[in-house]
Amino acid sequence: MLCQWYHLYHVLKTDFMVVGSRQRVASLEEDIALSLLDTELEKVKSVKCLGVDIDEYLTWDNHMLSIRQKVTCYLSVLRRVKPFLKRENLIDIYRSIIQPYFTYCCIVWDSISETQIVNLQKLQNRAARIITGASYLQRSSDVLCELGWMTLETMRKRQKAILMFKILNGLTPPYLSEMFTHSASFHDYGMRSSRTNLALQKSHRFLQKEFCIYRSKNLE
Repeated sequence: MLCQWYHLYHVLKTDFMVVGSRQRVASLEEDIALSLLDTELEKVKSVKCLGVDIDEYLTWDNHMLSIRQKVTCYLSVLRRVKPFLKRENLIDIYRSIIQPYFTYCCIVWDSISETQIVNLQKLQNRAARIITGASYLQRSSDVLCELGWMTLETMRKRQKAILMFKILNGLTPPYLSEMFTHSASFHDYGMRSSRTNLALQKSHRFLQKEFCIYRSKNLE
């Protein structure tokens, strides 16, 4: 199959990465070597795919660092232009330039650690304070409420809920809907909630933990 599509690959731009938990990757007895069209491929520890930094342990540390650096840069710009713009203009700048960094592919990397969640939320809180002029004596939740903003964690849950709605209603590609099985298929009797009770197909426990698609069905 690969030979049939070899013309789609640029060998010199192709590398590979072994993905797994730290323990499983460390337990490999010898390095894995792969080659393509008689050219040995380079093994990497992280790779950027469609703007998302993916590392071999799926910690998303590199991607979170990239988000923080870019958002921090734009927050300084937002602070500099604040004296010359109205609040609604500042909100438009935030929503068009800064917020997309928080939401882009968030369904994929939502398994980030609690520390990373807090660090991202601090950036949104800072943006809200810049726009409203609120002091740090005022609670962040009150500042966000004043602007009518959801927290970043709530936004990510909303994105997951939308995805699950699409899966339940056949609005996603087959490779997504095929990850789940309706619980009714395991019983001879039907239940009122069987259409929305989903069971996961068998998969590696590490992937279930680290990929949000395997956690979305547990939304409350």
